[in-house]
Amino acid sequence: MKEHCPDCSSRLHHFRSGGSLVVRCSSPACAWEVATSFPVPIFCDDVRYSISIPPLPDASAAVLITLNQGFTHGIPVTRTLAIRGELPPFVGSALETWHEAQRLRGAGIPFQIEPSYPFDLDTPSSAFGIPDGPIIADPPASA
Repeated sequence: MKEHCPDCSSRLHHFRSGGSLVVRCSSPACAWEVATSFPVPIFCDDVRYSISIPPLPDASAAVLITLNQGFTHGIPVTRTLAIRGELPPFVGSALETWHEAQRLRGAGIPFQIEPSYPFDLDTPSSAFGIPDGPIIADPPASA
């Protein structure tokens, strides 16, 4: 990233605000500023993902309740399908898959995502980008 304003040579401030990346001169006397769109990685992914759950012969009541929230057939049917490993897969966008995977992880339910999911479920910035706020500029190149 550039470090100094092209108009007045004052230091530049880089920050993210929602879907925008903004670079602004730090001098109150200078109006230089530029903005561009900031594509959020998970919103740019148009792949449909599938989450499947392996057989759960020892599923607890809490796990069955969590699983059943995605279905309309009731706990007894969910239990039978879970034991057999025949639960219907969840299919959705990258964002929908992120939320479903987080819900399943929170309940301790094992699952597999196909095709290979490009976002690290432990690192939200891999899916949603850097958080809003200042972006630390690259350090100056050493001489």
